[in-house]
Amino acid sequence: MSLRDKYGLMKSIAALLSGTSICFLICAGSACNVYKNSFQAPPKSDPEALKQDLKILYQGLQKYHPSLYAYCTKEELEKSYHLSLQAINDSLTESAFAYRIVAPFIAHIRCGHTSVAVSHRFRKYNQTHPPAGFPLLLKFFGDTMMVSRNLIRTDSILKRGTILLSINGLDSRRLKDELFSSFPMDGYAATVNLARLNNNFPFYHRMVMGVDSPYMIKYLDEKNSPKTISVPAYQPGKKIKNTSVSKTNTPKETPSIRRDRTLQIDSTSRTAYLYLANFENPLKFHQFIRKSFEKLKVDGIQHLIIDLRTNGGGVIDNEVFLARHLRESRFRVADTAVAISRQFRGYGKYFNNEWINGLILQLFTRKDDNGLFHMTGYWEKREFKPVRNRFFNGKIYILTGGMTFSAASLFCKTMKGQQNVWLIGEETGGSGYANNGLLIPDFVLRNSKIRVRMPLFRLVPDSGAANNGRGVMPDIPISPTSISMKQGYDPVMVTTWSMIRAFENERIKSANLK
Repeated sequence: MSLRDKYGLMKSIAALLSGTSICFLICAGSACNVYKNSFQAPPKSDPEALKQDLKILYQGLQKYHPSLYAYCTKEELEKSYHLSLQAINDSLTESAFAYRIVAPFIAHIRCGHTSVAVSHRFRKYNQTHPPAGFPLLLKFFGDTMMVSRNLIRTDSILKRGTILLSINGLDSRRLKDELFSSFPMDGYAATVNLARLNNNFPFYHRMVMGVDSPYMIKYLDEKNSPKTISVPAYQPGKKIKNTSVSKTNTPKETPSIRRDRTLQIDSTSRTAYLYLANFENPLKFHQFIRKSFEKLKVDGIQHLIIDLRTNGGGVIDNEVFLARHLRESRFRVADTAVAISRQFRGYGKYFNNEWINGLILQLFTRKDDNGLFHMTGYWEKREFKPVRNRFFNGKIYILTGGMTFSAASLFCKTMKGQQNVWLIGEETGGSGYANNGLLIPDFVLRNSKIRVRMPLFRLVPDSGAANNGRGVMPDIPISPTSISMKQGYDPVMVTTWSMIRAFENERIKSANLK
């Protein structure tokens, strides 16, 4: 096969070579039917079977993970492994093993793409038997934790805006430390962990801490006096399938697709707001970007806001396509895209979709003198140039946050530093130095059935940059506050619009002077 033919094949499977896409593609076809009618609670696994699973996982990480010791030493990970083994002293449910044994162990790697999930069977069971959990959604601002929503609607005490002092004796700082110890993150970019809690505190609290009923909550009342209240666990109702909706009366393109990618134009201020929830679905994404930038050109837009605050990544080819419409000079996605193995011998039965991953590794990597395997043909050292048509040369405001991850953080890295670009918001959750990804199959443990995402490549955009373990830092750091939440405004958008108005006022002033 010629190099040109290989590039053609690579184009056809570009969606597989992304930060998060492959595990979803693998699961999509099988998860719907295998356990369709099997809703009994999965049984507990005995300690020896779980220890065997943990042993296989550790061996698999050592053999395939491309940057196992980037942020922890071999001795530290070995110690964590043995402590996790010792913690398995009884039979455990699947969720307890996944989130209280495996999650804290792999969190030591400090790789945001190395995460754990329960089996598809257990996920299906939870859909029909929703577990009880903590009843409050919370927002964290420094050491302050505040109620953003109470799932128990009859509770008139713990309302939106109530400040909590402690939950079961743990104050905000100790609670975050406890929870964060089980969360995967890139290096030391902890903003992603804070964003997780702010988005779905009940889920992550149940995942790590389990379920208590009642919860002892200390809070400040309306007179700022400390009070203590006992609150029961929230028991959600069962999710029931809506049989009135059939395939014949369901639109082919669901509303979620449109919500994931939105363009809004304000012709008065010559401003466009581009919201991108992810970099998934290459065909639709490319079509949307082409049409959007054609419209920007026709409407004479001079200010472009790109909101990536909830963008968890996706297909790298998509972020490259967007960057080509904005980046003034040629750029590279990676100086280095390297795997440590391309053979699954002895471990193939643990990897989902082993054959396609093996085929990609065989076709598109080259072995170096150190025995590592580089994707030199498509990503490594390949340069991309700006598009000729539809290029936008106005002012660009990229909004970032803790959930800006994977391909989204790569995009921020690509755009940062350009004269007409400002990154506004919070440090990205995705690393500013390197990403582990491209291929991320599920590593399925045979006894417990839990799934651990196993990135196979380490991608470094700029090998000459300093690796401090942080995300891409904003040019203008702005964080939500308790005041902004109470008053219901978005401080990042307020700052961005203030900048745009200042630029427009300056333009009008200069035009009048002429």
